[in-house]
Amino acid sequence: VYCEMPPLAMQAATVAVNEEGHFVWTPGCTLERSLEFPNGRYLGAALLGSGTYGKVIECLDQKHHARVAVKAVRRGCPAFKAAAEREIIILRDLNGLSHTPKLLRDFEHAGHVCMVFDIFGESLKYVIEKRKEEPFKAH
Repeated sequence: VYCEMPPLAMQAATVAVNEEGHFVWTPGCTLERSLEFPNGRYLGAALLGSGTYGKVIECLDQKHHARVAVKAVRRGCPAFKAAAEREIIILRDLNGLSHTPKLLRDFEHAGHVCMVFDIFGESLKYVIEKRKEEPFKAH
């Protein structure tokens, strides 16, 4: 999928974005500013994963004082935004059933569609990388 991004000079100065439209995560970054949380409701703590579609950031939800995972989808690409909106509809409909993660809430932050989930465990990618050459047992 080819997505054209506006020049970096035209992007919001308050949000770091790379040339592909990915949210640039830094320790202490904040997401979802509002009247209730003018400095941001979610405080970034760690990068949990990244890929073509976006990044997943471990955050502190300052409203509920809980650790959550925030998936921030690449911005500037209508195909990714549409896919994220479909994903939100499906996750709302499933509501955590059929062994799917429950979508706690969603929002848009500086053009990034964001989805909030409970934090579970390590990602499959991390587990595979950590094991390196050690084979998995077939059950």
